[in-house]
Amino acid sequence: MATFTTDRTATGVPPKYQAQGVFSDIGTYECSSTAAASVLQMVKVAAGVTVIDMVVYCDDLGTATMNIDVGDGTDVDRYIKALDTSSAVTARMGSGVTNLAAAGFPATYTSDDTIDIVLNTGTFTGTVTSTNLSSTYA
Repeated sequence: MATFTTDRTATGVPPKYQAQGVFSDIGTYECSSTAAASVLQMVKVAAGVTVIDMVVYCDDLGTATMNIDVGDGTDVDRYIKALDTSSAVTARMGSGVTNLAAAGFPATYTSDDTIDIVLNTGTFTGTVTSTNLSSTYA
């Protein structure tokens, strides 16, 4: 298992944060024969932020029976469990997605973390993008 970072999770990049209101952050990773069990750290989440929505976009990442989980360092499938990526897919949390994980929304972070995508089965090639909508209240 390997861990990969996007430009939003690279060393030295602070988590996106604002004193109050709603904001979004987007992370994109280009898989190139990326092995199963790899973790893609998509965006950083600051302590005190509540994730209230998320959208994940994937190219056709490979052959049949390929899927991903979307979560964080505490719960690898907090937001999505076993999303089929054997064809191009867009999944928006909170809008009837059948593989919304039990922990679900909203999720308030008490310490800094990252939104992670775990590649579950197969070898992945293609683009994965996650957009999380977050809020903070002063």
